[in-house]
Amino acid sequence: AVTLTSTEGGIVDGGATTVDVVAAGGRLVIDAVTGVGAAGAIDTTVDSLDLENATSGNVDVAETDAITVVQAAQGTTGNVQIVAGGIVTLDSAGTPANVVSTLLTGTVTIDANGAASDILVNDGISTASGAITLDADNDVIFAAEGDIASTSGNVAVTADKDDGGASSGALTMNDGTLINAGSGTITLSADEDVTLGGLLTTNT
Repeated sequence: AVTLTSTEGGIVDGGATTVDVVAAGGRLVIDAVTGVGAAGAIDTTVDSLDLENATSGNVDVAETDAITVVQAAQGTTGNVQIVAGGIVTLDSAGTPANVVSTLLTGTVTIDANGAASDILVNDGISTASGAITLDADNDVIFAAEGDIASTSGNVAVTADKDDGGASSGALTMNDGTLINAGSGTITLSADEDVTLGGLLTTNT
């Protein structure tokens, strides 16, 4: 495991020569104040990520393979972007209820790259007015507690982002899963079936 803490600053990428954090099979815990990867994404090869940013700045993490996100919380208006070269599992084990969250206009982007790369939404994602974008080159699967909630942010979920063919890219919501975009729009796209739970918006 690796723990990175800055009590008054951020976690900054010093360059692209090497992967910043390698802890295969381990967890990366980050506590920052002014952002994570503000000057360029923090490159990682880790099993899981537990991240909190308190005051300012964006969060930008680039994982080389699969990753489980147990928390990515913005206590400020910044964005959260997590890009992976494998399956992305969003799972806080119920605490916090929203595994990824931002405030005010902060956006959320989750991107799983690779022909077999899914996004598994096992716990919630929330923003205030920021857009929420989930892109997977294979499937996107929502568990019962994998709700998406925003007051006014547009929600876009895409399975088979890389257009990998007829057998790649289903979008599946568990019965009971809710995507609530408030006054924002909801756009769901897939190459295979789109299986609906619940969709809620006041947008006309």
